[in-house]
Amino acid sequence: MQPSTPGQPLRSQLANDPDMQELIGLFIEELPERLRAIECALAERRADDVKRVAHQLRGACGGYGFPVLGVAAGKVEDAVRAMPSPEANLADVKAGVEELVDLCRRVVR
Repeated sequence: MQPSTPGQPLRSQLANDPDMQELIGLFIEELPERLRAIECALAERRADDVKRVAHQLRGACGGYGFPVLGVAAGKVEDAVRAMPSPEANLADVKAGVEELVDLCRRVVR
């Protein structure tokens, strides 16, 4: 897994695979929409939607060569799952979502 140095751009571990370049590009193009979805769900306190988007990212990130993102998404998903109820305060999840969003914004081709 690639280390995550604060502020450093994140590149796919599969970036040099010509068969993956187009797919990685599509994944990167979709990231802003996914970030909006998770931030909006957090702001509107929709725990199930936060968990769903985090789960989707967790599953996809490794396949596109971004295991660091997958780990961060997994932390968010696990934190939501650990909540006592879907109506519980999402404050404990906020830091994880912010970390995930920061990492995703550092992704480059």
